[in-house]
Amino acid sequence: MVQLKTLPSFASIPEAELEQIERFLLPETHDSGAVIFRQGREADAFYIVMSGEVAIVKEGRGGKTLQVLEAGDFFGEMGVVERRGGQERRRRR
Repeated sequence: MVQLKTLPSFASIPEAELEQIERFLLPETHDSGAVIFRQGREADAFYIVMSGEVAIVKEGRGGKTLQVLEAGDFFGEMGVVERRGGQERRRRR
């Protein structure tokens, strides 16, 4: 089960509310280098990094790393809410 209360980003949310949120979460595991989410495609999930790292990589020659997300960070929220596109991808690092 996902334990949001262990992550700094969620520390200020009351435990009862976190438990309600956690009921809707589905844990996923990804291999190193796997593409998790690709901007420009319709987003259907909000991701929370529970362990490891996720690199946000600009697609194209060389795949420039724009940011590295760690435990407690999240991504995909804007795509789910606004259904936006672009040319970045997130992959497990």
